[in-house]
Amino acid sequence: MSVVPEKELNREKNQWFLQIALYFLLFELAAIGLALFLSRMVYKPLERFNMEIKNLVQSNAKDNTELTNIPEFDYLLFKIRVMKKKVWELYGEIEQKEKRRADLEVEKLLYQINPHFLMNTLDTVHWLAMMNGQEEIDKLTLSLNKLLQYNLGKMGGGTTIQGEIEALKEYLQLQKIRYDFQFDVDIDVDEEAMQLEIPRFILQPLVENALYHGVSDDGYVHVDIRLNEELEIKVQDNGIGMTPEKIQQLLNDDPPDGQKVGMGIGMKYVIRILESNYGDRAMFTIKSEIGSGTIVSLSLPVYRGEHSS
Repeated sequence: MSVVPEKELNREKNQWFLQIALYFLLFELAAIGLALFLSRMVYKPLERFNMEIKNLVQSNAKDNTELTNIPEFDYLLFKIRVMKKKVWELYGEIEQKEKRRADLEVEKLLYQINPHFLMNTLDTVHWLAMMNGQEEIDKLTLSLNKLLQYNLGKMGGGTTIQGEIEALKEYLQLQKIRYDFQFDVDIDVDEEAMQLEIPRFILQPLVENALYHGVSDDGYVHVDIRLNEELEIKVQDNGIGMTPEKIQQLLNDDPPDGQKVGMGIGMKYVIRILESNYGDRAMFTIKSEIGSGTIVSLSLPVYRGEHSS
C-alpha cells in the first residue's frame, strides 16, 4: 500500500482541471470559428441573396448589395440583377402599351358614330336627289353609301378581287365628280382571279396615290391583275413621278403638311395588312422617276376558296 501526499494529489487534480478547461476553451474557440466561417460562407450570402430578392419589387431600389466573394453566390446575384432589369423594362413596356390602348379607346369613343345612321341618311339624300332630278348628287350619295357598306363589311377585312374592284369603281365614281380634271382608269383582270381572296382596301390606296400624287388633266391609270403562280397586281400611271424622298414619305404615311389625303388609308396600311396576312411571302415595290410616272407592284400568294363579302 502506497501513500500519496495530499499536495501531490491536489497538483494532479489541478492539472486535470486545467486540461479539461483548456480542451473546453479550444472547443469553444473552434465552435466560434466554425460559426464565423458558416456565417461568412452561408448566412451572409443568403442574407444578401434575400435582400436582392426583396429589391425585385422596388423599381427605384439601388443595386448596392455587396458581393460575397463566393463565385457561385456572386453569379446568382448578378443573374438576379439582370432579371430585375428585364422585369422592369417589360413592366414599363406593358405600362406604355396599356396607356396607348386606353388613349385609343378614348379616341375611338370620341370619333364613334352609328354607321347605320350615316347609311340611312345617305339613302334619304339619294331618294331626295332622284325626286328632284339631281343626277350627280344621286350618283355621289349612292356611291358613297356603297363604299361605306363595303367598309363596314365582315370583320377580318377579307374580300374577293371582284368585291375589291366593285368598291374601287364606287371610289372612282366619287372622285370623278369631285375632281375638276379628267382622268381615265383602266382595269384589266384575269377572269379566273375574280373570286380569289384578298384583304379589303388593297387596290384603293394604290389608285388614290396615283390620283393625288401623280396624274393631272388627261391622266391615265392602268390597273392590271394577273393570276400566274402568284397573284400579281400592278397599278401604273402616266403622272409626274416621285422622288425617293416622296416615296419614303408615302411609305411612312408622313405627308409634308401633316394632313392625310383621300380616305386616309395610305400605303402604310397596305404594307401592314400584307405583312399581317402574308408575312414575307408578299412582295411590294414602287418604281418611279420624275416625268415618267409611277408603277406600284404587288405579288401575293394565292388562296382559293369561297368567300362572302
